[in-house]
Amino acid sequence: MNDDYFIDEVAVIDRFGDSKIAMKRYYELHRVEPYKEYGFFHTSRTKLQLRQKWSGVQGPR
Repeated sequence: MNDDYFIDEVAVIDRFGDSKIAMKRYYELHRVEPYKEYGFFHTSRTKLQLRQKWSGVQGPR
């Protein structure tokens, strides 16, 4: 089973020097728009590939 997401479109929302601050921002964004998906990537990545790391039932989109 392939659980990878391939990113077609990207928008830079913010930049962070600290991963804890990045996660805090993620939770803020998610609280405002819970059905929107966000991915945070380190700039050293040449390929934006997001792997699904949860299990369970996914809600409506």
